[in-house]
Amino acid sequence: MRFVRLSLSLALVAPAAVAQADPFGSAISGPFTFGYLAAGLGLPLLRDGALGRERSLRVADSLLTTFGATEGLKALVRERRPDGSDHASFPSGHASLAFAVATMEARFHPHE
Repeated sequence: MRFVRLSLSLALVAPAAVAQADPFGSAISGPFTFGYLAAGLGLPLLRDGALGRERSLRVADSLLTTFGATEGLKALVRERRPDGSDHASFPSGHASLAFAVATMEARFHPHE
């Protein structure tokens, strides 16, 4: 079961990592990002029984806090993107939100 979960996690996150390398990846980056965020919010409701609602709210709180911190740091750091399109390259929103979900899941299920 653990292998299946790890494989599913990798399958959800990998397309976002490849998205910067090719146009097809750029086109699917948004939907996959929303997919893993929705999974992070929805899986506690499905898996954790009576605790599911509280855990989903904690994940939502973590995502909102992380989003705010990431956007604040982007405004301060103003690192230029490799393609030169803007100055909001660092820190990565995709990475910070993915880690927010992963951190909460690790806290909910420490022995898995």
